[in-house]
Amino acid sequence: MEHGATVKSIQERLGHSSEKVTEDTYLRVTKKMENKVVQEFDQFKDIFEGK
Repeated sequence: MEHGATVKSIQERLGHSSEKVTEDTYLRVTKKMENKVVQEFDQFKDIFEGK
């Protein structure tokens, strides 16, 4: 998921019964993913505050 795959596409490929099963089994937030979210929130905050 860090590389852009969707939970749905992984769920279907692995044959899980639901996206929740896939998320509960495999979804972990990596440092790279965390950093990307921080950057995106900072950009949103800048836009919202008019910077």
